[in-house]
Amino acid sequence: MNRTNLPLLEQSIAPFDLETLVKEAATLNQSTLEAFTLSFPKAPDRWLSHDQFRPRSVECTVEGEGEGGLSGLMGATIDLRFTRSLFAPYYATAGGHG
Repeated sequence: MNRTNLPLLEQSIAPFDLETLVKEAATLNQSTLEAFTLSFPKAPDRWLSHDQFRPRSVECTVEGEGEGGLSGLMGATIDLRFTRSLFAPYYATAGGHG
């Protein structure tokens, strides 16, 4: 069987570009943080976690894959702090750590 290379148009592969992904993630992170604003009922000094999201650069391996695999790529680009707002209704103001 003879294989023929198909030309890939830039607009066809642009959505899969790493730079495009990082820009889209930043936009989604901002809109998600604006959409989920319910306060966590416990005082911050009683939280077990005070993680702050810091976007990191994504390094590629010699094979062209993201360093750390899919989880490394997600951790570098996706801000998951909104989950505290999602679970806020299930925590009481009294009691142990959240």
